[in-house]
Amino acid sequence: MVDLLTWEMSEPSTASLYKEIGGHILADGFHVDLGALRKASEGVTDTLDKVATKKVRDIDPSPSDFGHEHLGDTVRDFCDRWQLGVDHLAKDANEFAARLNHSVSAYLSVERLTQEQLNGIFTRAHGSDPGAE
Repeated sequence: MVDLLTWEMSEPSTASLYKEIGGHILADGFHVDLGALRKASEGVTDTLDKVATKKVRDIDPSPSDFGHEHLGDTVRDFCDRWQLGVDHLAKDANEFAARLNHSVSAYLSVERLTQEQLNGIFTRAHGSDPGAE
């Protein structure tokens, strides 16, 4: 993928597709806000922390709270099923947060590799860039 990026960047016909934004060369119209990805992951994790501290099971109604044993049992069964659904959602949300974090890491890794490759282009094999002197 990095080789493809280098090839596209070196082609004069595609050079206009790229622009510099905040010191980063990006495809025109495409920008990844890594801070937003991190905040989204943190938001999901914070929500999961709150869900973990307050379980649906904590509602734990007794049949006498409803004045009818069958209704109380039905509500208890509903709460058990509700908790099962919440547990499944939490598991999916954990996976989602992990994937967001992985995406941030992948973007940073590609950016670092691309920067190293570009630095290699501009650095002479025998020292610093003579044009900078």
